[in-house]
Amino acid sequence: MALRQPKVLDFPKSSMNPLRRKRDLFTGSEVTNLTQSWTTTPVSINEVIRRSLTTLRARSREQVRNNDYAKKFMTMLKTNVVGPVGFSFNARSKDADGTPDVLANNAIEASWKQWCKKQNCDLVGRQSFADLCRTFIMTAGQDGETLHRIRYGNRFGKYQFQIETLDTELLYVHHNEDLRNGNKIRMGIEYDSLGRAVAYHLREYKGVDPIMGLNTYVSGSYTRVPAEQIIHCYLMEYAGQLRGLPWLGTPLYRLNMLGGFEEAALVNARAGAGKMGFYKNLNDLTEVASQDTDGNFIDDSDPGSWHKLPPGVEIQEYDPTYPSNEFGQFVKASLRGIAAGLGVSYHALANDLEGVNYSSGRLGIADERDVWKTLQNWMIDSFLETVYERWLERQLILKSITINGRPLRDSMFDKYADVDFAGRRWAGIDPAKEAKANTEDVALSTKSRSQIIREDGRDPDQVWDEIAAENARLESLGIKTAKEDSAADQSEEDDPEQV
Repeated sequence: MALRQPKVLDFPKSSMNPLRRKRDLFTGSEVTNLTQSWTTTPVSINEVIRRSLTTLRARSREQVRNNDYAKKFMTMLKTNVVGPVGFSFNARSKDADGTPDVLANNAIEASWKQWCKKQNCDLVGRQSFADLCRTFIMTAGQDGETLHRIRYGNRFGKYQFQIETLDTELLYVHHNEDLRNGNKIRMGIEYDSLGRAVAYHLREYKGVDPIMGLNTYVSGSYTRVPAEQIIHCYLMEYAGQLRGLPWLGTPLYRLNMLGGFEEAALVNARAGAGKMGFYKNLNDLTEVASQDTDGNFIDDSDPGSWHKLPPGVEIQEYDPTYPSNEFGQFVKASLRGIAAGLGVSYHALANDLEGVNYSSGRLGIADERDVWKTLQNWMIDSFLETVYERWLERQLILKSITINGRPLRDSMFDKYADVDFAGRRWAGIDPAKEAKANTEDVALSTKSRSQIIREDGRDPDQVWDEIAAENARLESLGIKTAKEDSAADQSEEDDPEQV
């Protein structure tokens, strides 16, 4: 019996050649002298948040206070996500046969409108609900998350329901603890065994004056607030993410560097504009140079000023010519990167319409408005609907919403919870073309009139009610409506005897 020869493994040539093997990898995974400082170990998002949230938030707040472009982004958030009048609200409750319950909807909308006034909705009575929404979106962009506490009871307005806006720093990111009941506190939030938030542990102020909002807290002292009383909102971009990150986080470094660059250029330009001259006495060495009251030589470059040089001193020529022609291009390139990180168009962030034509402007605006609509939907889902449902639950218990003196039944909560919040909309880029396209869509039955109205951020029922009321008013005054004028014009065209 012949002995079997051992099998020789035939490895691919690429695995035997280190140069060939290196080319088979993703270049982004290679470790070279140029990528040695680039991380090679994945880190969970919550570990990133734990390490960097405090610093990121502090720097984000500082940039919003001092950087014009960061401040502009906050203004864009408030203007485009919330708008000048806030979100529109329409009750959608229906009867069993599917027809709108008009009386109930009108009662709910009237009660909600009254509650949205600043003396009713805001715990401290300073902001209307639309103002609270603007503060919400600005805080979300600056801090990465928002924190509100719902206040119930006789002390909190005639609706016994008010909102308290909290500083997100009250939710301490380094508060982590395993409790005896099996719950776990992670980054200030208490979770049960299923990972659901059951309570929020808020830091207590040191002293008795929390109104000033000083960042001084009692070490290790927290107030436990049930999750039902807290509305904690943030954009969840990663699986298992427990806290929010500032939206300025990605472009934050570039914002700060650009601000320092512009400041240095401004100082240099001012020094160049204030270039001064000197007097030098070659004969009298005892001449005293220009000095201040402390005996120090004057070295300020005040515009139009001339000074004396001390004996034995000559001036070295200094002619600051920066910023040069490259300054504008560098700033523009930096702002393009910042705008990309924020998800907005460059020309809107920089207030720079130079070189923007109709096509490029339309494309940039369309992309940007999709960002605003996405944020509007997130805000509606996470904040507005939550506030309304908790408000409605409280009002049904209190029987404060009535129809002809009869309160709405709390057993019909699901029916009355059907509401619609709509964000602001913008004027069309080319209104004539868009109106024509909508007319053709309606004629082809590819779009309804209701859809067109909703795309404009309005309620179809409300629009039609206004049209009906307007037509009735015009008819009572003997003024022809648009429909009558159109019918009259059509009859003239159809009558062959008309000249």
